[in-house]
Amino acid sequence: MGCEALSKKSNFVTSARLVRFRVLCPATKRKGFHKQDCLRSYFTDFSSAPRMNIETPVRQRPFPAILKNIVRLLPAPTAVGVIYLIVALLVYLQASREADDGVRNLLIFAASGIAALHAVSLILGWLNIRNINVTRSVRGYARAGSPLAIGFTLRNKRRLFGASALRLREEEHGGLVIRESYAPAAWIPARGERRVQLHGLLPKRGMFTFTEMQLSSAFPFGMLRFSCRVKSASKVCVYPRSLPIPAWLGERLLRVAHHHGESLASTQGEDEIYGIREYRTGDNPRRIHWPTTARLGSPMLLEMEGRQDMIFRLILDTYDYDNQSAKGPELERLISLAAGVVEELHRRGMAIGMSHHGNDYLSLAEERGEPVYHAAMEMLAGAQRSATPLSQWCAQAVGDAARGARLVVLTGASPAQVREFLPGPATSRRTAVLSMRDLDMIALFTNPALPEQSARDTLALLLEE
Repeated sequence: MGCEALSKKSNFVTSARLVRFRVLCPATKRKGFHKQDCLRSYFTDFSSAPRMNIETPVRQRPFPAILKNIVRLLPAPTAVGVIYLIVALLVYLQASREADDGVRNLLIFAASGIAALHAVSLILGWLNIRNINVTRSVRGYARAGSPLAIGFTLRNKRRLFGASALRLREEEHGGLVIRESYAPAAWIPARGERRVQLHGLLPKRGMFTFTEMQLSSAFPFGMLRFSCRVKSASKVCVYPRSLPIPAWLGERLLRVAHHHGESLASTQGEDEIYGIREYRTGDNPRRIHWPTTARLGSPMLLEMEGRQDMIFRLILDTYDYDNQSAKGPELERLISLAAGVVEELHRRGMAIGMSHHGNDYLSLAEERGEPVYHAAMEMLAGAQRSATPLSQWCAQAVGDAARGARLVVLTGASPAQVREFLPGPATSRRTAVLSMRDLDMIALFTNPALPEQSARDTLALLLEE
């Protein structure tokens, strides 16, 4: 009973002291103040005096931003500048040892001339790099492993003086490889501009962001180099590498599409002609209009009302069926195969749609032309390993397909497994399964297009070709 009373009393005293502590110490609400340290010193000895000596935390003041900017603007001596400084120092030392006043004055004059060159470089170099605006212009998409042209526009905002001997360098990060060390700009007139270009290579697919550039100049004598960083964000969608599709695979994709489109139109009676267009590779040659072809001198094709042939929906299944998600190359090979199929169908003028389930389900409606091609490649650029098997969303992908569309399933599962996921035998007949377990698909990756070498050597080789 006494222990319980003592415990309640001590709790009450502690609570009272806490209230008093919060009242007497409003400084504990400041950022960076450690309450535990103060409480520990306060409750260590209850017999001590109730007054506390609270030490105000010492805040480390950051380095002033103005000084940081000054340090950044300080020039760095070049190799030529260092040699001239050493020569000037040696001349001064030699002048101090000379007994003849004429020789000593001559040496001091020579050393002072070298120092004056550095002083002139300091002033003119700083004025030369001021008020130069840099703008980056880069295409919104690129292909992994292919050269990318990066354009820059340098504008001189000064009214009176031009800018000379400028160098522009792109910062390499995130796997970016730049072929040239820098892009030179010999002269920019006052109120004028100059365009320069660099060539880079992005080895990985996905979204890449250019962050900053470095502008430098060693004007006028090459002794001191002034440099400044220009922050400019430019986003580029890096498309995956496209696997070259052989002729037999292209014919395999088109074989059933011809028959399925003809049978669908004939069954539904949709045979009316609504136009004539140029013949594209992969079109049904039986619909060539020979009188118009003879008159124009090039193959012309009849467009039939309601025809649904040459429409493809790609179903990309990135689920890990073997529980080997650590093997990234398998996923990249599958995406490379899908990119190759998109390239081939787009080249043949087909309508393309796509379905993929990564973190969420994504669907792209079937269309022809450049916009849907780029939309499909952007979807492949952001494709990830899926946590949902094809069996759970295959019916939704088939339902999103256009009427009469040919289905192409790209998967890491076996073709027999995929056939079980398809809703009905009719859907199975118009579906082509490109499985990474198929020996024909494995053979496509046995002969790489480029030898194993560094990214910089690959970029140089591609640009030379």
